[in-house]
Amino acid sequence: MFALDHSLLPEANQVLADIDTQWRAATGLNNRADYSINYSPVCPCPLMVLGLNPGGSPNNFRLVDVAAGGSEYIEGYGPTSQNIGRLLQRTLGVSSPEGIRAVQGSNVIWRRSPNMQSLGIRVPVAAKETAPHLAQLISYIGPRAILFGGKAAYDAFLGAHRALVVTQGETILGPNGSNQAVYFGHSVLSLPYLSANVEAFVVLHPSKGLRDTAVNRLKFHFARLFAA
Repeated sequence: MFALDHSLLPEANQVLADIDTQWRAATGLNNRADYSINYSPVCPCPLMVLGLNPGGSPNNFRLVDVAAGGSEYIEGYGPTSQNIGRLLQRTLGVSSPEGIRAVQGSNVIWRRSPNMQSLGIRVPVAAKETAPHLAQLISYIGPRAILFGGKAAYDAFLGAHRALVVTQGETILGPNGSNQAVYFGHSVLSLPYLSANVEAFVVLHPSKGLRDTAVNRLKFHFARLFAA
């Protein structure tokens, strides 16, 4: 469904290189191991995935070569990346991983940390630090829908990107240990840097596995949005 057009890679890689240069200059983070920008080959696509921030540490992560067409959701080795890949295949109804290669993936915060306690700065501050660079990336991609991996990512995005909730759709809660968590959420957002509204979906953080309620609701909405 979202197969990669390799002819787009030269332009896309230049876009990514320019954003990378601007990010390094703005933050002083010059070690590639300390941050991550995109999880898939950068190209215009109707669907984008956003997590909160890249996990792991410089000692235990491995980069997928997105400039050559690699995708964290296909070649990635971590459980979160693998779960997102499975979620995308199931909800988009594609039998081959190649059908999700062009789905865009990034984070609301680009600084890498094994957990939020070791991030070093407050989440709202880190999200605002990333916001102008992520906005440039989103503007190039032009998604019709953004899938957030966890409500924390959604909340951080709203605050940092001055997003206006145009329509608040359904929310499905479920158990997460001793607490309740958002298994599925849907809203429509207006972003200052996009000319059209974007539909936003929230699922429980993919590292915690896939929930059938979320899968079923995403199937319904993705069929509505992306049917040929």
